[in-house]
Amino acid sequence: MKEQVVKSVIEILSTENESYEFYNIVLRDLKTRYDYYDFNKFLHNNKLSDDAYIFLRYNEIPFDPVSYYFPFISEPELLVRAYLSKQSFYSDISRENDGVVPARGLKYVVIAFKFMGYKTVVIEATDIDVMSTNLNLPSLISNSPRYISDEDVWEISAQLVLQRVFNPFSFVEAEHIICDYYSAGTKSYAKYVEDIRKAYKDVFQPYRVKYNLETEEYIVE
Repeated sequence: MKEQVVKSVIEILSTENESYEFYNIVLRDLKTRYDYYDFNKFLHNNKLSDDAYIFLRYNEIPFDPVSYYFPFISEPELLVRAYLSKQSFYSDISRENDGVVPARGLKYVVIAFKFMGYKTVVIEATDIDVMSTNLNLPSLISNSPRYISDEDVWEISAQLVLQRVFNPFSFVEAEHIICDYYSAGTKSYAKYVEDIRKAYKDVFQPYRVKYNLETEEYIVE
């Protein structure tokens, strides 16, 4: 199913006008999508919340090794927002830029990063239930009120990044190690990077594709 999800994202990217960044909720038909903030406006019945399926983030960013090789490590707040949305938490989206929309049908969170100066987009999909369980997210929100603010999301994210889920590194430590290895050439970190890579695959079980916007070809990695 992740393969179909990523193919639907590729369809979106192939028809999307040049855009620096967008968040979408894609429905179960894998065709209908709403801007993340507009989705909240149309929640006049439960069916739309139930039909939500993919939490999609696209962004064009400068190249960095964490976003390229381990995109979910670079976006802990996105993981929190996707999980809270699936659990039907809600925010006042008109006032909360990083708030939450109730979308309990959500199944996958997908990141698509285009790197400036390149035509390649790296796309990864993960199952929200698998990801949240492996990251212990339920334990971080057990006492949170159903209405949740930006500050609440940031606080949960701050707790998440300190959890040692990457053999045995936290998000923060893993990010530093990856940057030092790929950007600063700290070759002594090679074993640590491999340990992080293995843990990353265990935690997210990602389906990963590289898609060329110019040739419209993609490679499953």
